[in-house]
Amino acid sequence: MKKSEKKAEIEERKLFVGGPVVVFKWKVGEENIPVEYVSPNVKDVFGYTPEEFTSGKIVYDDIIHPDDRERVIVEAQSYRRKGVMQFEQEYRIVTADGKYKWVHDFTVIKKEKGKPTYYHGYLVDITKRKETEESLKESEEKYRMMVDSVEDYAIFMLDDKGHVVSWNKGAERIKGYKAEEIIGKHVSIFYTDEDVKGGRPEKELETAAKKGKFEGEGWRVRKDGSRFWANIVITALKDGKLRGFVKITRDLTERKKMEESLKESEERYKALFDRSLYLVYLHDFEGNFIDANDATLKLLGYKRKELPSLKFSSLIDEEQLPLALKNIEEIKKAGYTKEPSCYKLKKKDGGHIWAETEASVVYKDGKPYAIQGIARDITKQKEAEEKLRKANRMFKVLYKSNEALIFAKNEEESLNDICNIIVKDGGYSLAWVGYTEEGKEVKVVAACGKHVDCVKKIKALGGKSEFGKGPTGTAIKTGKPCIEKDIEHGDSYIPWWEEAIKHGVKSSIALPLIANGKTIGVLSICSGEINAFDEEEVTLLSQLADDLAYGILSSRNKVERERMEKELEKEREQLLSIFEGIDEPIYVADPGTYEILYVNRTMKKEFGSDIIGKKCYEIFQKLDKPCDFCTNDKIFGKNFGKTYVWEFQNKKTGKWYRCIDRGITWHDGRKVRLEIAIDITDMVEAEEETKRALELEKQFKLEAAHYFFNPIAIAKGYLELAMEEVPEKQKEKLKAAKHAISRVEKVVKNVTQRGEIHE
Repeated sequence: MKKSEKKAEIEERKLFVGGPVVVFKWKVGEENIPVEYVSPNVKDVFGYTPEEFTSGKIVYDDIIHPDDRERVIVEAQSYRRKGVMQFEQEYRIVTADGKYKWVHDFTVIKKEKGKPTYYHGYLVDITKRKETEESLKESEEKYRMMVDSVEDYAIFMLDDKGHVVSWNKGAERIKGYKAEEIIGKHVSIFYTDEDVKGGRPEKELETAAKKGKFEGEGWRVRKDGSRFWANIVITALKDGKLRGFVKITRDLTERKKMEESLKESEERYKALFDRSLYLVYLHDFEGNFIDANDATLKLLGYKRKELPSLKFSSLIDEEQLPLALKNIEEIKKAGYTKEPSCYKLKKKDGGHIWAETEASVVYKDGKPYAIQGIARDITKQKEAEEKLRKANRMFKVLYKSNEALIFAKNEEESLNDICNIIVKDGGYSLAWVGYTEEGKEVKVVAACGKHVDCVKKIKALGGKSEFGKGPTGTAIKTGKPCIEKDIEHGDSYIPWWEEAIKHGVKSSIALPLIANGKTIGVLSICSGEINAFDEEEVTLLSQLADDLAYGILSSRNKVERERMEKELEKEREQLLSIFEGIDEPIYVADPGTYEILYVNRTMKKEFGSDIIGKKCYEIFQKLDKPCDFCTNDKIFGKNFGKTYVWEFQNKKTGKWYRCIDRGITWHDGRKVRLEIAIDITDMVEAEEETKRALELEKQFKLEAAHYFFNPIAIAKGYLELAMEEVPEKQKEKLKAAKHAISRVEKVVKNVTQRGEIHE
């Protein structure tokens, strides 16, 4: 090599030190020989040191990607044989850390004495470019696949003259043509004869070319000649000049049908609202009533003209007002009630009903407008639950009291035990027993409950003094129960009025203890509730008093104990007779064996009279094992004595029931399952129908609003643009058209938002 060439080469090497281009130099025609020179920046680019190449430790061919190696070598040899003195290649290099990098290799063949002697290779890292190209290729492929796979939209391209040049699956599905049938045909093939004659296809393309985009709706024709209502978007493709168009078509024929059924839906909703057996109402977020159906007004006793003056809070019992306010806040946040709420509502005449309600937010113009509620009257259910609660409570009192009478060690113990049972299991505030002799004061012998000390101050006589005119004295004199329903406003408690009011006693009953036709004492029970003693409760308490009187004698005469056991069975029969008098299905079953222990007449009528002793799940559900939905875990264990209410559909009868379950103590001491089932089939079906109708109405309004307002807004926009371009004389016609569209818009708003057809 000449001195000048050597110097030039040295200068050239200096240029590439630390730069992005890696320089290699090796001899022509010799394989696997050490590279003579590698620029120092090879360490930064590929991770190898120059010495690894110049020492022969690494052969350059070995770091070419295995998939590229043969191609690169063959191409280089081919160029050399053909006398090509410089050439370019792209391939992958294995870096020192085992990764791959793409390089662009610019190779120059140096000659000495007319023969190739050296390769000079200049390598540039093009990995990022390759990754970008691959990403772009993948993106384009995904876009193509996406367009081809879309079936709800016809997406295809036109050339600048309006001829079809591409076709996707959605276009084939909507228009009926295969790609080979339609490509090359003019877009006017999709238009009706009337539109073709009027030049509509050309006008739409012309508009898109001028404004960049055309959007509209109209009838289009399929291959089989059928028509469909289409939404059309045509977008012009330009790169300085018009190259063609992209056209997107959507079949909106179903929307047309929906528009036609909208009015029918509105009328159907109004009929459901007005004629529903459920309470349907609407109030604002402050609780002011906006609307209510006839069922609501009739049940609460109000007239429609009184509705604007009503507030939801004025109908709620004061104790439930915090719950109502909490539920309104929950509805504001979540948009609906997460679970039904039960309210005790005040009627206009002062009475009450119980209602189970569900509510959700109603939107107007896209914003929360009011709360709409649907409620059902569950007063009968609540009354049934209360009857069951009282029946169970009294059954428990009767059973435990008779048990105390039978097994007590002495008379005093039995009396105190019974007073304790009456208070704790019966839920009363005070119970006491007194013995009397005619003309003498009543002697308190046992008491339990709040303010027992005040009982010692009681002075009651059986004679004619003012102390003999109270409930205790009256019961002793008449031999009949004496009830004071409202102590605060009654006159029978005058001598003890201050003490009673002070201790929160609001009603009481005095029951004479009669044995062998003679009144030997009195059982007095007090309650913290007004009118706490209904007719059935008085009957059962009277029986308890009779049992107590008999127990007193029995404790003094153990020969009579056998009679007490008979009385216990009588009490059981009386309780069961109450169940027989209830029209709803009732049964009692052993939770361990699932054997049916008792069914009332309603159950016998439904399932037969020979089912005692059989498995409840076999008889009632036609199953061969216990029900998956059995509620035993809800009413036994720590939940024993609590009432559990649930709903289900009986597979055998197909009816829906609201079940009220409770664990009770049976006459033989077993803890058993008591269930009363209320048939709510009609209510469930009516509720589902109402919900479906409301949901359909809501969906129709939302979709109708969407489908109407888009074209109206577009039409108004185009008219405003047209008014800017036409002569002044023609503007009046456009203004008239715009006014007409505005009137249509008002009608649509009234239809979709208020259900009214007017401007």
